[in-house]
Amino acid sequence: MKTPLTSLLMIAENNPTVPSEEVSEKIELVNYQLKQLLTFDRLDDFNHDLVFEKIDLSDCIKRVIQQNASFFLSHEVMPKIAVPPVKILTDSKWLSFILEQVITNAVKYSNKNGVVQISFNNDTLTIVKGSLKM
Repeated sequence: MKTPLTSLLMIAENNPTVPSEEVSEKIELVNYQLKQLLTFDRLDDFNHDLVFEKIDLSDCIKRVIQQNASFFLSHEVMPKIAVPPVKILTDSKWLSFILEQVITNAVKYSNKNGVVQISFNNDTLTIVKGSLKM
């Protein structure tokens, strides 16, 4: 978490004004890292933290993408979702955490103007990075 804060401090020291998108990007990164830290802290009590229920996989994926919309925008990557409404038995919080990890990594390693394709076929969820076809 110190890296984005140090980066922001250096930008501010070298410039009389800092563009709001740079500030927003660094704050988003700190929030993301803080959320990860708190989640890893809860791993010690993992067995007591599970709540299994039937949820809609498509809704869960859409929620994760909405929560990370600025990350997609800052990396100039678009999501492409082809997941039908399907109910799965899972722990919603932990599935969201795992999906966020995989999806943000796909975004992070995508080229600008790329796409992250998320599909569900034959009981298999697939998340791949690719390029946007023009």
